[in-house]
Amino acid sequence: QAPCAGDLWALAQPVAFGTAFWKTEQAMRRFPDQALPLTAVQILVVAAAALLWALLDAGGAIDPQAVLALLQDAKVVGALVWT
Repeated sequence: QAPCAGDLWALAQPVAFGTAFWKTEQAMRRFPDQALPLTAVQILVVAAAALLWALLDAGGAIDPQAVLALLQDAKVVGALVWT
């Protein structure tokens, strides 16, 4: 099978993760007492990116009933708890 866009995403993820880890190490060396604010910013950025992706994927509006239905699925809840 020929490479596709999903393959590029699969390659980009570990590179981006490694880069973020490296930059986090640098920031922690410069600001050793700022672990909590740094973590909060990282979580906010990931949450904003995930929300933007979900909105784009859903065509601009997320159906709350669909989200509630997903949250009643034990597999989905297990995956959320795991992460």
